[in-house]
Amino acid sequence: MDIPASLDPVLADLDSAEWAVRESASKRLLDPALSPETIMAIVQRRRLSEEARARLLGALIERKTTAPRGALGIRMRQSVRSNPGVLVNSIIPGMPAEGLLKTGDVIYEIGDIRGAATLRVNALVVEVQRKAPGENIRIKLWRALRDENGNHRTGPDGRLLYDSVTVDMALGSMKQFGSNGNLAFSSTVDSVRRRWSEDLIRRFAVSPRRIRLRSIDAAGEPPEFMGGEIDEHPDIVWLGNAVEEFPHLDSARARQLLLKIMMRHGRLQVDAEIPTLEPEERAWSLRVLERYESLMPSQAG
Repeated sequence: MDIPASLDPVLADLDSAEWAVRESASKRLLDPALSPETIMAIVQRRRLSEEARARLLGALIERKTTAPRGALGIRMRQSVRSNPGVLVNSIIPGMPAEGLLKTGDVIYEIGDIRGAATLRVNALVVEVQRKAPGENIRIKLWRALRDENGNHRTGPDGRLLYDSVTVDMALGSMKQFGSNGNLAFSSTVDSVRRRWSEDLIRRFAVSPRRIRLRSIDAAGEPPEFMGGEIDEHPDIVWLGNAVEEFPHLDSARARQLLLKIMMRHGRLQVDAEIPTLEPEERAWSLRVLERYESLMPSQAG
């Protein structure tokens, strides 16, 4: 994938000496017109400063974790009828299911969930919400047969007769529900997105750094790196600036900043756990980590 030259000014602003300019550039990375694939290509191909990489990864994580979720527009429960699956209790007006699904339909296959003995409600919710609004999905269902008067048809054994129906439809968005209550946001989808974010951090975050320390001299004077200069550590300085800005950010930008704070926190934890560290090096890394944690906003704890 080609990286548009028009993004060069944005990337340059990510390394600006001014916090406001860097924050503005980060916000531009959330523009829906800029595809996540383009941002990923930048992370993979460009030589980036630590600041620019953190902000690009933060934008990717923000977009992934807050991406709109697909929706059918039905109320449902587990079917207790002879046909196993998910029973459509009602259709929500104005949603994609209107005119395609009917109250009483029993869904037994949807999307990539095929051939299952019994489709569960939770599995259906995950399958729908992991997809994006506008994405097509195929549904297979049982629909009760009716006579010309609209009455259910039954077989010789008195049981209701059903027809197998296949429906192809484009998903709507959970946002279309508005304040229509009892929405079931899948925690499984949340977990999948969180694992994706954690994997992204592991793949592209800055590698742990080795630091060479002086030995404590015979007089017992601590080396300067273990003195008051701990607050001059780059991560501590960065966090101090971030904490000052945090109360003034809107909720979306605050979430993005929290992700960056947690990314740096994770890297400091890795630094402190390097097996080859000398005792003095580990003590220093743990002190930096402890100081960082003491300054972190409570929301990121």
